[in-house]
Amino acid sequence: MTKLTNNEELTSENYHMLIKYFNRNKDFLFNNVDNFYDYVGRLIYLYVSLFRDLSMTEPCLLALYRLVDEVFVSVDIEQEDLSNLVLQIKMAMEEPVDEKVGEKVARMERKVGIPGYVYVLSNHSMNNLVKIGHTTRDPNIRVTELSKHSGIPTPFILEYHAYFEDCIRAEERIHEILEKRGLRVTENREFFEVGVEEAVRVVKGVEGVRDALD
Repeated sequence: MTKLTNNEELTSENYHMLIKYFNRNKDFLFNNVDNFYDYVGRLIYLYVSLFRDLSMTEPCLLALYRLVDEVFVSVDIEQEDLSNLVLQIKMAMEEPVDEKVGEKVARMERKVGIPGYVYVLSNHSMNNLVKIGHTTRDPNIRVTELSKHSGIPTPFILEYHAYFEDCIRAEERIHEILEKRGLRVTENREFFEVGVEEAVRVVKGVEGVRDALD
């Protein structure tokens, strides 16, 4: 494994995010744990749920290594072994290898929930279209990333964002509402042919029942 260089400030920030996230999901982490490996698996699952696409990046992995060293003081766990577990679980969450794995991941995600933001973006190059997605980070950072890599001539504009205890379920509910109205431009994409005001209204409607989504 390539030796990691330390980014202390970002690693420390990620570490405290992990602690806070784990504390919110103590029941999932500790209940009905049969053995040490089951516990480690759940811990890494929560880690990947929190950081998603960033879970294999250096600052996030360093935060995980630090936490594991503190939690499992008497157990010597190699960083390479942890990295391999992170990669395996991340791949299983993104592309389930079979139906049973897919069902298990879906059950775990429904049980845990992933806190974050649902955002509404517009773009001057895309008339009467909005992009509605989710992120576990600052929405402004996500907008910058999308504007940089989207291949369109003008940047996205962050019109609105709302925090949800489970941003994925909230996003799915919002997409479902708009898709039923025939406003989705392409299947499995986040673009909808709707005005900004109406898109924000739908998000706010779901926001009001964010702790009891069906």
